[in-house]
Amino acid sequence: ATSDLQSDLGGSLMQALLGAVLASGFAATFADIIANSAEAGKVSPEITQALQSSFASASHVAAKYPDLQDAILEAAKRSLLAGSLAAYLIGGIAILFGAIVVVFGLPSKAKELELRARYTKENA
Repeated sequence: ATSDLQSDLGGSLMQALLGAVLASGFAATFADIIANSAEAGKVSPEITQALQSSFASASHVAAKYPDLQDAILEAAKRSLLAGSLAAYLIGGIAILFGAIVVVFGLPSKAKELELRARYTKENA
């Protein structure tokens, strides 16, 4: 049960962390794209917020503006890619950190067997 709890909790925390990184990367990239576009002055704060919320929200906005649909969808794709690359980087770092902890922080199988034998002898 403890192992399941650790696995579920760790998975949930990483999912939340990576989801937040993805979402913030998406929003930040979309904000840059909007700020650097020729239409920047024409985009209302409400539309900007909708574009930065999610890919699905950007798709809904694109459907309302057929003349800008291709540009909006391309910006959403670029933003999603940027956010996902940041999330992959953070995930990779977490995996590397975990591997380092396992290799250097946990005893080897031989050492574990030795410790078990010693503890069994001491508690007998």
